[in-house]
Amino acid sequence: MAATLMPALRRADISLRWDFRPRHPAVRSVLRLSGWTVGFAISNQIALLIVLTLARGAGTGAVSAYQYAFIFFQLPYGLIAVSLMTAVLPELATAANNGDTAAYVEKFREGLSLLLTFMIPAAAAYFLLGRPLIALLLQRGEFDAAATKETLTMLIGFSVGMPAFAVFLYCVRALHARRNTRTPFYLNLFENALNVALVIPLVAVIGQTGLSLAYSLAYCAAAVAAVIVLNRHVHGLLTLATLRMLMRSLLVSACVIVALAAVVLWARPHLGDLGELLVGLAVAIPVFAVATLVFRPYGFDPLVNRLRRRSSSSATSG
Repeated sequence: MAATLMPALRRADISLRWDFRPRHPAVRSVLRLSGWTVGFAISNQIALLIVLTLARGAGTGAVSAYQYAFIFFQLPYGLIAVSLMTAVLPELATAANNGDTAAYVEKFREGLSLLLTFMIPAAAAYFLLGRPLIALLLQRGEFDAAATKETLTMLIGFSVGMPAFAVFLYCVRALHARRNTRTPFYLNLFENALNVALVIPLVAVIGQTGLSLAYSLAYCAAAVAAVIVLNRHVHGLLTLATLRMLMRSLLVSACVIVALAAVVLWARPHLGDLGELLVGLAVAIPVFAVATLVFRPYGFDPLVNRLRRRSSSSATSG
């Protein structure tokens, strides 16, 4: 991965050389900050190990359904949310480093609005198109219709918390931009503890789906906690104005959900899995694009301008 960055570094006229000074203040600062991040990752692995151990007692195929559904769950986050966060994080870090609270709040709100604009429709798509998607990609051999149903219900449980999952990790990155890795560690510890605590009662009540629903509910609670904590660090982040700004994102999501639900209700009795999936996407994507252009969620125009600048600079350098 480092090698792939070398051409870009050369174009940017950045020269690198080896300078081994382990006691340098910058090295010490990185080690201090990364220690909490290592703890963050370790707590995730411990929680996952506990949940998978509990899943083995939740019924035949629970572990496989959980793992397959989790892969689907991670896809929109990895493709969309991570890309948005990567674009916003440098600006958040610059604002935090300059002590420019107004700019930090502005960039955070833009990123939050865009995250919800994309992630809520993505979660709805899994609700409505999850069955044909799983059947087409996985249903063969020993993975039969029953396994498809188990994986679908698990994915629906994960989808409940998909937007909250993205918001939580966005808040984590926003805190990292302020060189605060300690607070995210404790927020993540809270999320993992709640996840483990919810698994047992939810599995007892609703079966295997309780595994993924516990995960989602834990992240919903953690996302709320993260936003509140971040607001304490940066006053004015969470206001009524912020909520009003997010309404446009919700309107875009509502348009997509209504259109997709109507199409699925019509297509399911008449089309096979492939037809249902293709027709659903053929409707959802244009509706999303049009609704986004009409309602223009907060942060949409800056994103478009940023992409235009990058396109222009690439064309100029090319």
